[in-house]
Amino acid sequence: MLSDAERALRPAWRFPLLFFGAVAVAIAPLYYGHPADLPPFNFLWLMGLTVGAVLTQWWYTRRGRPAKLLPIVLWVILGFAPMLQRLDWLFYLWPFFVRNDFGLLAIGIGLIALAVHERSRFLWMLTLAYTTLATLGVVYDIENVYYDVLGLLGVRNQDIPYDLMHVTPVLLPGLLLLAGGLLTPRTASRMER
Repeated sequence: MLSDAERALRPAWRFPLLFFGAVAVAIAPLYYGHPADLPPFNFLWLMGLTVGAVLTQWWYTRRGRPAKLLPIVLWVILGFAPMLQRLDWLFYLWPFFVRNDFGLLAIGIGLIALAVHERSRFLWMLTLAYTTLATLGVVYDIENVYYDVLGLLGVRNQDIPYDLMHVTPVLLPGLLLLAGGLLTPRTASRMER
């Protein structure tokens, strides 16, 4: 059994990284084949963000560390944003909602708030890498990268894996979070060196 001092040295933010990474990886296969604008995407992201926020609060409490409410509130509130996109004042933000993967960006914004609270360089680097990758996946058309890279490798247009193009913007950030959660140092002292 861990003592309170040992538990305090262990980073509690490992759990949100693993959880939200698993959510993104689990949702990614649903993007296969560029499905039409389906409402379940928004609902799945909202459920993932809400459950992740509640479990993160529970995890921090279990670890004997008070969790800041800002990341938790951000995850829940931003989970509703795609459902509110039809409102006039959110209409101008349509590039964030067009691909049905705004949940990636919501996770990143919550992780930024968590990184501010935790003051860990490792978490900051991981959060910035994730948020950059997630933002590109949310607002940029990944097909352009496929065309350029596969074209340079000699792949003809008809041979490009179009069905996979919309999976990778969700899958790659999820895998990055999972890798970050698994590579999280075991103690706080090793994180800040």
